[in-house]
Amino acid sequence: MSFVSFNQKELSKILGVCNSVSPKRSEVDIFTMTKLVINKDGVVTFLVISSSVYYAVSKKSIKPDVQEDLAFLVNTDLFSSAVNLIGDDVVGLDVNLEKTSLVIIGVKSKHTLRINLQNVEEFNIPAQNAEESEYEIEVDKMDFLEANRVAVTSVGNPRVVSQPEFLSVCLHVDSTKDYKQMVMVSTDRFRMSQTNLGVKLINSKEDLTGENYLVDPKSLSLLAVCDIEDEKIIINFEKNFMWVHFDSAKMAFRYREGKFPDWKKILPSSFSCSFKLNVVELIMALKQVYFSARTNAINKTVTIEVKPKNNEIVFVAKTEDGNSSESSLELANYEGVEEDWKQSFNADYLIDYVSTITTELVLWEANPGKPSVLSPNEAKEKQLCLVSGLR
Repeated sequence: MSFVSFNQKELSKILGVCNSVSPKRSEVDIFTMTKLVINKDGVVTFLVISSSVYYAVSKKSIKPDVQEDLAFLVNTDLFSSAVNLIGDDVVGLDVNLEKTSLVIIGVKSKHTLRINLQNVEEFNIPAQNAEESEYEIEVDKMDFLEANRVAVTSVGNPRVVSQPEFLSVCLHVDSTKDYKQMVMVSTDRFRMSQTNLGVKLINSKEDLTGENYLVDPKSLSLLAVCDIEDEKIIINFEKNFMWVHFDSAKMAFRYREGKFPDWKKILPSSFSCSFKLNVVELIMALKQVYFSARTNAINKTVTIEVKPKNNEIVFVAKTEDGNSSESSLELANYEGVEEDWKQSFNADYLIDYVSTITTELVLWEANPGKPSVLSPNEAKEKQLCLVSGLR
């Protein structure tokens, strides 16, 4: 028998991430399991795998009693649920390999789970390979998480889109001398979001001048679940996997196939007009007309009418059976063509992106009848979203 114990909140946090990676049901049974590797010093490594994500984290236990190194598998969902039920500050784990059992122990409660010893050798996270490393960078954690939150808004709907490049977030890394940054971009062909992230280049192959890496957006969102304490994270782009190192953990994402379009070519080089709006007021105005726009299940159509002489923008949504909604906003400023103009957009597209903006104002640049570009005020060089109009 071996015994280790942990702070309940810390163990619950680790298993929360494991539970996010590990599916509750799978045709591949080991995907539903967590592998625990316990060494004689009481250091426990938790490992989970899925078809596209690998996660490993090590934690030193409290007052361990371990005679020899051991490893076993246990159902992730049951393990996490049992630990969460323990309301005490410390949780004990009593492992009995002969009885193939794991007992989760609190002060006045305990839960016994069956463990798996037969498939331990099959459960492996691929080792990192320095020879396959193409880029290694350091990036600010908060900048990365914010960029992913924005990118998710422009990823395609799998019920409508089948091409993997439109269902993925593209990470573009360029290490040329005057351009050391990573661009996180996504598009579903009707909208496109882009965030430029400053990075510290740790290492790169000399023959690379810029590469695209396609990653599942849901997988990247797991990093937000990790509640990372480090201010900086290390990302290593290998041939088949993207490795992310933080705290005492590492997570690997398998790349998706597909050729991402050249997004730079679709960005307008100039605009006939631009204006600024208060972000909170814009979201409220869009939600008012969404009351009617939502009845159009395909396009969620909202028509904007810009009236420069009145310093006003009007939002209108109508239904086929005669209902309608309307709201208006004062323009914070306006530059460009003086004639009134109108254009229709998908209300979801506008709300999805504007809801991610953290500045007080949003800049809206337009060529009436063509795609518009929205960006945080005074921050277009860092982030923008292109939104196509509806015919």
